[in-house]
Amino acid sequence: MLSLDRRRALGLYLWIAVAAALLLQLNSISYLLRDAEGDALMGFFLSSSLGYVAPVMPLLAALPFGTGFCADWQSVFVPEVVLRSGKRRYLFSKTLTAFLSGGLMQSLGMLSFILFLNLKFPPDFSVEPFLGDISGLETLLLGGGAGAYLSYYGARLLLAFFAGGFWAMTALTFSAFYPNLSLTLVVPLVTHRLLQELGYAVAMPAFLNVTLLEAGAVGLSPEMTLAAGAGVFLALTATLALVFCWRARRRLRYA
Repeated sequence: MLSLDRRRALGLYLWIAVAAALLLQLNSISYLLRDAEGDALMGFFLSSSLGYVAPVMPLLAALPFGTGFCADWQSVFVPEVVLRSGKRRYLFSKTLTAFLSGGLMQSLGMLSFILFLNLKFPPDFSVEPFLGDISGLETLLLGGGAGAYLSYYGARLLLAFFAGGFWAMTALTFSAFYPNLSLTLVVPLVTHRLLQELGYAVAMPAFLNVTLLEAGAVGLSPEMTLAAGAGVFLALTATLALVFCWRARRRLRYA
């Protein structure tokens, strides 16, 4: 079951979502790309912190496999598949594959954007990048050098992976309650907006604000930021996975 889900999750929809993420990020800084000279790091900052990229990424993260349960439920073969694989193995496969596919989509989309920017605007590693007031993950760039850039981009990619897995799991969990393809894809968008508004309305530590944590903008050291990202996103993902398994098991009882 896991190998079948893996082939589905790593198929065409994953690469469509990665391509869409790249185009979305490039479009968000299209005015910078028209210049003969530019700064790859500044383009990355602007795309990830301003505009419409961050709110749309949750939908793209859910595209490869967030609707996996919906597709199975609407298929006439789902009772046979569950009977052959067993409910526990079937549900474990769905949750693990959804998380991994969402994480891969978001990190691969970001990686392709980073590579494009640095190929178009090769950085000068001998000069420390101009950052202004810095905090959090940006402190990794102090001193400049290729290692500083790799450390910063690597940290952002890791946070993107954890966040993408979480967004995909929000879609999968909703689908166990209402297995509709269109609504399932919309749920990560709505969840992102609700969590963003919750962060504005409720006084909470910055590292518990999911939308800030995804961008690494929580004012902690790089090590603590990554630890918080792993802890918060994995805890939320695990909670959603348990809810999904509980609800999907009840639904499959009558399949």
